[in-house]
Amino acid sequence: KGRPALTRSDFPLSAYLDFGSLKEEICNQEKYDKFFKVYFPVHHEIQSWLESLNAIRIAVAHNRPISVETYDRLLHIRDDIITRVAQAR
Repeated sequence: KGRPALTRSDFPLSAYLDFGSLKEEICNQEKYDKFFKVYFPVHHEIQSWLESLNAIRIAVAHNRPISVETYDRLLHIRDDIITRVAQAR
């Protein structure tokens, strides 16, 4: 009755990646060149953003306050990522 139960096969494997694994996948040179370079032409830039985001994510996950400067950095990274994706379209 109703909707069928969701199974693991209903989701791509990427849905099961944690942030660290996702960063590794995006920054892997072969995958970066094939899939992500069109959006983020400077490899070390996306790598740096993801490292910064991970540090912020860890702080927030452990209920540590973040500074106004860190919050501003988060917004700056968000805006940069959105801009790069929009430019690639």
